[in-house]
Amino acid sequence: MITIFPGCSVQSFRARVVTKVCMASSSAVLGKRARSVSTDAAAYDEAAASESESEPFVWPAPLARLEAARNFIRECAASPKNILLVPDRDADGLSSGTIMSLALQLLSKPQHQIHTHFVLAGRNIFSTEERELMTGLCREQEISHMIVLDQGSRAAPPLVEADTGTKVLIIDHHQSAHFPSGAVVVNACAHAPVATSSVLTYAICEPLHAAVEEKAAWLAVLGVFGDLGPSTKLEPPYPPALAAAKKKYRATHISSLTALMNAPRRTPECNTIDAWMLLQHAPDDENPPTPKRILDGEVDKVGIEQLRDASARIKAETERCRRNAPVFSADRRVAVVLMHSAYQIHGPIATMWAGFLKGSRLEVVMAANTGYVEGKVNFSCRMARSAKPPDGESGVDIIAMLSEYAAKDQWLLENVGTEFANGHKQATGGSLRKDVWEMFVEKGLELTKKEDKKTRKSKKEPAEKKQKNTLDAWVKKD
Repeated sequence: MITIFPGCSVQSFRARVVTKVCMASSSAVLGKRARSVSTDAAAYDEAAASESESEPFVWPAPLARLEAARNFIRECAASPKNILLVPDRDADGLSSGTIMSLALQLLSKPQHQIHTHFVLAGRNIFSTEERELMTGLCREQEISHMIVLDQGSRAAPPLVEADTGTKVLIIDHHQSAHFPSGAVVVNACAHAPVATSSVLTYAICEPLHAAVEEKAAWLAVLGVFGDLGPSTKLEPPYPPALAAAKKKYRATHISSLTALMNAPRRTPECNTIDAWMLLQHAPDDENPPTPKRILDGEVDKVGIEQLRDASARIKAETERCRRNAPVFSADRRVAVVLMHSAYQIHGPIATMWAGFLKGSRLEVVMAANTGYVEGKVNFSCRMARSAKPPDGESGVDIIAMLSEYAAKDQWLLENVGTEFANGHKQATGGSLRKDVWEMFVEKGLELTKKEDKKTRKSKKEPAEKKQKNTLDAWVKKD
């Protein structure tokens, strides 16, 4: 049985939990590799740091870091104590966590020793509250190793206190050159095309056991669909097994499942467990979950209906908020769509407007939500489609752009904190205290006010061509 720690609602899980007995495979699976595992966590960092400039290019991350992660996982499997997985709540994070769980079980780690924790809604793994919570869990449950997947990366203190004795591995692909201290880190952000965390996890785990490809390739595709979309071409350097899995399990089924996997985390209840449990199984299950079986209710009929209900509620809330008219920064480079909702819908709304809003100077669309977390404004940014450069060019660096706006005011720069402008260069976001947000809007973006309209006209700037393919027109057409 998968043990779920606090950090998400577990009512539905308790009502319908299915206990599975994991038939551990022979301990001979580890073979010589298990006997050669280093017990010194510092050895992993030393191995990663030894990467030389002359080393051949390896995708999706530096070879030394990939090997450091594999050594860490082998040590996890050999440990008699419990393991804690901390995946993100989106499709990429859930698929990454499931790939890791399957790989550990294939390496003879009993399923009941693999525990899972989901970060509370509105928090991040680097917050003081989450670090205290995870430290307590590691002490209480005797966690020897913790694996963090798709949670982002930034400079931070150790994720758990040293007296727990818990070793930490971070697998991620978000843009960062800084990481929590005391952890083994493998990050794909510097190796184009940047792999999703699910693909990175698959690349790490695939050499560890011959069955990983068969059991986990479609899960890696699920993560790709979640972060990059179903139109992503799974050509080299992507492993050939991913394209084969996409064809075998059908892109339409994987795409439909991806949307449902992302639904629970966007609701006020944030019942991520409903999505997670649909993917969990033992490697030797005779009828393992597949996209079609999950969608057809063959894995858990109640579970998939809960995801569909969450999806319907999110759609209705998105429809309510998406019609808010955008306002523009003084330089016309940023369009801001404001909303007040308990749902985490600012990301999808930013994506919608980014696809249809046009302007000669427009580069970024920001959707800002004043109702998601009390006392804060959470926002998501996407590069406007009209600003996308030709293939081969890097495009707008939103993280750098936001930093430029913050630098306009010294107080603002000192108070944006560590939850500002994190993620990817062309898809980022953050969370600010309301007073900091108000200053960012006033001093940074200098948002255009309605009463400024006549003033703008008096400047006699060339009028921009009126856009015909508006978002409303698109919705009516659909």
